[in-house]
Amino acid sequence: MMIHNTINEDYAWELTFFCNYRSLSDGLSLFEFKSDIDWYNGDHCPKADICLRLFNWTIFEFNVYNVHHADTMSDIQKQCWNNYHSTCTKKDFEESDKAFIERLKQIPE
Repeated sequence: MMIHNTINEDYAWELTFFCNYRSLSDGLSLFEFKSDIDWYNGDHCPKADICLRLFNWTIFEFNVYNVHHADTMSDIQKQCWNNYHSTCTKKDFEESDKAFIERLKQIPE
């Protein structure tokens, strides 16, 4: 069961109870408790999440999130650079980014 609503034009919330999280053929989640807040600007961020999962079932999950998607890949790339630049040079980042994009092109649709 899921209920949801908007808070304003930028944010919404969702509350989920007792739903199947994934099938046993995908793996087994024995116990998972997650509580986080993401402040960075990215796809559906900023957002907050709290959930409890037992034996592949979501007992409850509550999300408050930004309803907007990142508009383009370049927006996501800018965010990656903002998160990554403290550990490497821009040239290193661009080279690794090019390699990543080439790997994405090889994935069959």
